[in-house]
Amino acid sequence: MIRSQIEEWMKDEGTLQTLSPFWFWNDRIEAGEVARQMELMAAAGAKQPVIHARNGLRTEYLSEEWFRRMEHAVDTAEKLGMHIWLYDEEDWPSGTCRGTVPENKEYREHFLLIEEQELRTGEKLRIREHFPDIEELRIINATVYETDEGRGDNITGSFASYTARRPCRVYLVREAVNTYEKFGRRAVDYLNEDAIGSFIGLTHERYKLHFEEKFGNVIEGIFTDETRFLNALPWTGKFAETFYEIKGYDIVPLLHLLYRQDEESGAVRCDYFDVVSRMLQKNTFRQLYEWCDRNHLKLIAHVLGEETLAAQARFNGDIMRAYRYLHVPAIDHLGNGIGSLNAKLCVSAAHNYGHLTVASESFGACGWDMTCEELIKVSNWLFQQGINLIIIHGFYYSIRGERSRDWPPSYFFQWKDWEKLPAYAAMQRRMSALQQGTVNDTEILIYYPVETFWSCSQPSFETITCYYKEGPAIEDSQAARVDQDFQYLCSTLLNANYDFELVNGEAADCFQTTGDVLQNIHTGKRYSVLILPKVEYIPSRMVRLINDFSKEGGRVICYDSALSHVLGENGEHMRSPESLPVPDMGNYLKAGNAQEVLELCRRYAIRHFRILKGTDCLTRTQMAYPARLHDPYLHDGEQQYGVGVAAFCKEGLRILNITNYNDREEEIILETDSLEEPVLMDPQTGRTGVPEVVECLEHRYRVRLVLPANRTLYLAAEVGF
Repeated sequence: MIRSQIEEWMKDEGTLQTLSPFWFWNDRIEAGEVARQMELMAAAGAKQPVIHARNGLRTEYLSEEWFRRMEHAVDTAEKLGMHIWLYDEEDWPSGTCRGTVPENKEYREHFLLIEEQELRTGEKLRIREHFPDIEELRIINATVYETDEGRGDNITGSFASYTARRPCRVYLVREAVNTYEKFGRRAVDYLNEDAIGSFIGLTHERYKLHFEEKFGNVIEGIFTDETRFLNALPWTGKFAETFYEIKGYDIVPLLHLLYRQDEESGAVRCDYFDVVSRMLQKNTFRQLYEWCDRNHLKLIAHVLGEETLAAQARFNGDIMRAYRYLHVPAIDHLGNGIGSLNAKLCVSAAHNYGHLTVASESFGACGWDMTCEELIKVSNWLFQQGINLIIIHGFYYSIRGERSRDWPPSYFFQWKDWEKLPAYAAMQRRMSALQQGTVNDTEILIYYPVETFWSCSQPSFETITCYYKEGPAIEDSQAARVDQDFQYLCSTLLNANYDFELVNGEAADCFQTTGDVLQNIHTGKRYSVLILPKVEYIPSRMVRLINDFSKEGGRVICYDSALSHVLGENGEHMRSPESLPVPDMGNYLKAGNAQEVLELCRRYAIRHFRILKGTDCLTRTQMAYPARLHDPYLHDGEQQYGVGVAAFCKEGLRILNITNYNDREEEIILETDSLEEPVLMDPQTGRTGVPEVVECLEHRYRVRLVLPANRTLYLAAEVGF
């Protein structure tokens, strides 16, 4: 039964199992060359290119000539049995329509600048009029503190003539807009519904005009790339109004608390970033998602800053909320290093919201010496994290001149290992076929403590953007600890082969308490252990869910968490905190460090496999990233070693992904439960068979496996769930 089911999955030629390359259109595009390159792709098994207008393009983007070449590509795809994804921008980030959207200043990203001045008695407030690369400034809040207590005195109406009566601190909050050059042309106001509507009209609607009849058949979907805030504190024309509608109080007189550390700062920051995250989700991702849905297309996207809490908060507010309105959530994994948490974050969020296909844009910026073996190692790691669709970065239409230095290599016919790509594509398709439609078979949920990070992080106004290891340090020591300890905990569990999924506060409506487990209402997956890492600020809806879970006997592990601030969804914590639920921490299990959390997971979370002999764990060279802001992060120095095991659920089977990250063969004896003899599948060859059974006791099998260096094997067991 198991073998026949696997073989049936292998027959599936679904588009979401096909290797998808970014196809960089980066020169003069000619019809004959388009056809030739697509024939090469089809022969190699890369049958779903993402056509990406890229630096070096000599055919004007979105011109009539562009659409003629696109039409030729679509027709060729249809003849070859291929599919096409559209990329919605020239270069990146998505949303600018090659810089035309932010030409309208109202559609350009607005943001806040906060300046602190110390004044002596009799000293006049200094009003700075000009800032580099900023086109417009408007002071919307001026607040003076003559003591360190209280909210301070608002002097917005009289700041121009303010003179200090005694020593004081003054905070000036400005609404600002970057000049179109050099930053503004790539800075869309993602909080502005009309700005994104303009982008859709200029881009998506034009594709619809030319190709509507191909939507949902030859044209599979649209890729949106690297949406992010350019500046630390995003703002928009309707922000104050929207904030008041949601939270019930005026944010403008309190904006200085986004910078000043005060008694109310944490709550105000959480409310501010909550509204930012809601507006980003609704006005950008939901608007794009609904347009694609209406037009029979899938929306796939990766957003910037997936690696750390600091980057996630800086560029997206709550990054996990973006994935609610994506048909195919995705990450970007640059470089040939492995062992980060970006894939785990995205896979978890996708599952929270019921999305079972999760992609990775992979292998960019590895350099021309990248080998197929290195490509396989990164790919194996991504699949073990739960990624099940690979988008290869990239296939270059041309490597003429400077084009060869655009985040290379090209994995197309220009690559030294091109002749090996068909075998890789076949292996990747088999792995996708096995893992499509799966959820991680783990009983452990970890709360994503983004609110606590918001509460103590301080904005940096000095650096607008940065590249991978050049960003500013995280100034607040508490924020740095929350981020670092959260990463270290996740890495500790994964090293011990204790898988988990992450859950954010906004996803509380996706879970319900069923007895002593938390159950995902979309996937049916059940969790018996919830970990709260470094949590001080937490939404009330999550508190209610956790209280119900704990009351019914669910295990809650409190890792250095106080849960001291409950955040009402509509700002109740600022008006009537007594109306909010109180965390019932009496039954929580306490842990003081990551190792104690792991020991509690070993005690209370059932894991349906064990390695009885041989290497049974992982080590990684980087347990947590440096406490800096990264944009984006290039994975060029981290590696992972040992044997990793991850379990996935699919149609009554438990599928174990067993990966050897060492450069030598490893032999293990693995134990798992199964109603019948488990089946082994080698994705490199596609062969299925029965493993060597060492012992079988009451549907509990012990099997000997020989794991080739740098390769994955799958062991499928029938469990019924």
